[in-house]
Amino acid sequence: MILTLLYVQLSTGNENRGSQSDMSYAQFWRINAVVILVLVTIVSLTPDPEKIGKVMDWSAWIAALVLGDPMSGDKVSHFMAYGALGFFSTLGFTTAKRQAGLVFLALLGYGLLMEVCQGMFTSTRTSDALDFLANNLGALSGILGALVVRALVQHYGIHIRTPVIR
Repeated sequence: MILTLLYVQLSTGNENRGSQSDMSYAQFWRINAVVILVLVTIVSLTPDPEKIGKVMDWSAWIAALVLGDPMSGDKVSHFMAYGALGFFSTLGFTTAKRQAGLVFLALLGYGLLMEVCQGMFTSTRTSDALDFLANNLGALSGILGALVVRALVQHYGIHIRTPVIR
């Protein structure tokens, strides 16, 4: 998986901001959102999700811990994937709270599309209403988390600087 670093520092006014070689804040989050979108699409349409192995083991462990049922690991995976999509998409594609609703609607449509495609284009997977519910709850949680992070950053005057890409 692509690892990205986020540098958070208090604004001092001494930094060289606005350099053409710096990736913007929104671009950083957009790139992460697109990478996760591609990965979710690939994993959603993989004929045998059990081949993913370690991710499913991790999800089963969380499901056992939180829900008391390791067999619900699939739902935890859906929740986490769409939570990440909601978080990164909100930070990358919105500038106002009211736009977060559009991100939710887009992810709702995407989640529905993936569930329909699983039922139509894979022979080993089926559409599942509980997966769709987990997708939407994850997306909503990610969006709300992003709005909280954005509010805290703005309130405390924290400058978020992304890695310099040259």
